[in-house]
Amino acid sequence: MKRNTPFFILLSLLVCLVGCNKDPQPTPPDSPVTLLSTTERNNSNGRVVEACYSDSTRWYFRLLSDSTAEVTSYRLFYDDGDDSQAWVYRGEVTIPEQFEHQGTTYKVNAIGSYAFGAYLETMTSTWYAPSLVTAVTIPNTVTSIQECAFLACASLESVNIPNTVLSIPNNCFADCQKLQSVTLPNTLLSIGDQAFVDCLSLVSFEIPESVCQLGFALFEGCTALKTLTCRPTTPPGKYEGWYYEGPFLFPESLESIAVPSAALDAYKNDANWSPYAGLMVGIN
Repeated sequence: MKRNTPFFILLSLLVCLVGCNKDPQPTPPDSPVTLLSTTERNNSNGRVVEACYSDSTRWYFRLLSDSTAEVTSYRLFYDDGDDSQAWVYRGEVTIPEQFEHQGTTYKVNAIGSYAFGAYLETMTSTWYAPSLVTAVTIPNTVTSIQECAFLACASLESVNIPNTVLSIPNNCFADCQKLQSVTLPNTLLSIGDQAFVDCLSLVSFEIPESVCQLGFALFEGCTALKTLTCRPTTPPGKYEGWYYEGPFLFPESLESIAVPSAALDAYKNDANWSPYAGLMVGIN
């Protein structure tokens, strides 16, 4: 059978044209993320830089005096057909270790108050934006986290704190209702007041051996919390600024407190811990 060559050429060209006019495919998730541009403005917080990246994220940093920077906000462009919600906190987030701005390399060493909270702050305005962040990767360059940094991150499920961070501040993860997994380093020294208040999905929690201070009502409202493992060989005392006269306040849902066997009596006889002596078990 004789083939109609012009017909096949025309068909091939048509297929090519259709393919070339398709919408561009999204960037593969394993593609390297690059910094596209930075813009600086001065506001009440000082020098604030908006950094735009190739993965459609925008980060806002407050510049410090020693070539370091603090995260003040984060946004991801998400086209859901509603312009008012086009920029939101969303998905798994990796905080940049550093960025370039006007010829200077700034190391990101701090996470500011409300940086990932329900209120979204940019260089010129602040408004309510529901947080859809599910996980956060914090680089080892970060040494400081400010109060309420992750307040009301309602979709946050897991977080891993690097060993460069020495303290979890007050209300840091308050009202993170889906938070299930918290990994703390064995360099951590303190956990502040109500740091995990109303984290409704926490079932178990481990306090590293290095911790020496715990805050007021640390797990208030954590109605699913059943197991607390406390690794320090010396019972942690009260966090600085403690305003409540009395022992630690743990939720009624708590069923067991695991402490080092060698320190079991010390915990049971400590005024801050003794009301929970009946829940204590020794571990190696």
